[in-house]
Amino acid sequence: MNITRLLSVEHWEMRIIDHAQSEEEGFYKEKVEGEPQLVETIAMLKRDHDLLRMLVAEIKQRIQTEVNRDVLDRFRALFFRLIWYTCS
Repeated sequence: MNITRLLSVEHWEMRIIDHAQSEEEGFYKEKVEGEPQLVETIAMLKRDHDLLRMLVAEIKQRIQTEVNRDVLDRFRALFFRLIWYTCS
């Protein structure tokens, strides 16, 4: 397997997905306790985190054999979702 493929997926797993997990386990719970009106917003953020996890899992599986348009589209979706988080 190409090391670049592996490093890209590992980056998403170690940085982005781990960050999302820590938000869900700590920060989000604290925010909801202090501001119950955020329940719906946080539910949507968790849903987005689940989508990121699914995309990373699909990429990780697919790059075992090849990198094709489907894999690139999934990386692109991850990238645009990250930009959306950063800008919102």
